[in-house]
Amino acid sequence: METIYVGPPGTFDEEPTNYTIAENWSPVGVPNNVAGSSYVVTIPEAVFVDIPITITSLTLNAAGSLTVKDTADSAGLFIVGTLSIIPVCFDLQFRLRVTRRFR
Repeated sequence: METIYVGPPGTFDEEPTNYTIAENWSPVGVPNNVAGSSYVVTIPEAVFVDIPITITSLTLNAAGSLTVKDTADSAGLFIVGTLSIIPVCFDLQFRLRVTRRFR
């Protein structure tokens, strides 16, 4: 199922994270492959997630970003089959930032 994030940009300290709010997606529902489902996701904004997620495909538009957060109970987990970054003609730098907050 193709789905796009249509909610507002999120923040690191936001709870619940903006990924987990069903109304932030079109069509409505939190994209997460479960038995019999396959999600092709587009993210054009800053999105934060703190639950385990598996999706088939992810496209990040020029202004899009995805931050996977740890929780007090578990490490963050986001599994993607295929990743696309648009536009493809720019100076691409990957930076991994691991942040753990203990409560």
